[in-house]
Amino acid sequence: MKRLLMTLFLAAQLPAGAFAAVPARVEITYAVFLGSMKIGEGRDVFQHDGRTYRVVSESKTAGVAAMLYRLNIRRESQGRVTRAGLRPEAFSEERNGKAKRSAAFDW
Repeated sequence: MKRLLMTLFLAAQLPAGAFAAVPARVEITYAVFLGSMKIGEGRDVFQHDGRTYRVVSESKTAGVAAMLYRLNIRRESQGRVTRAGLRPEAFSEERNGKAKRSAAFDW
């Protein structure tokens, strides 16, 4: 998630013409380990069409950790691509399938 956020931050600093050089889709998958034991996994996806963007981040506990404490988190942000960079319009978060928090941005 940190890598994706850093990528998005850097992309937001680019002039509008440079955004065309950013791939239309970027997907990152990762695993979280405690020593040699896998305790979590996730996937972050960034998509844009030059006018709008969408970021979906999904993570969950895995292995023994999932047997002790099941946690599934899904976060989604969407908005517009502007000359000044990314401009979010909406954000939502779900934990274990239930809405946790959301925000609508009024620019």
